[in-house]
Amino acid sequence: MAIKVTAQYSSVVQRELAAFEHLNKLPKTKHAGSKWIRKSVDQFILGADHISPLRPFQCFVFKLIMASSLWSLRHKWPDCRMPKNPAKVILQHVIQALDYLHRKANMIHAGLSHASHHALRWF
Repeated sequence: MAIKVTAQYSSVVQRELAAFEHLNKLPKTKHAGSKWIRKSVDQFILGADHISPLRPFQCFVFKLIMASSLWSLRHKWPDCRMPKNPAKVILQHVIQALDYLHRKANMIHAGLSHASHHALRWF
């Protein structure tokens, strides 16, 4: 399991919460991309109390899709660059996941996180 703690409870976080709630309500499918979509197992708010008197923190709980992240694997590759064959497989999984979001979930993934942007440099 993994827990994502957001930096703030903003409209961006509320959209992310709505997206996870939508994904969790979708029926099971045999679409190849569905297994590459991270769905939340649970969510909760760390309240504006003794932890942070200024704002609450939205938290998401996930099952891990992979045993290791691409970020942690990068040191195993020469010059921290992903070899061609694993890059092809990973890109196929990303395309399958995006196709699932578009065709089955009626969603569009419109943003790249800071980490995702840096991951693109490894290809």
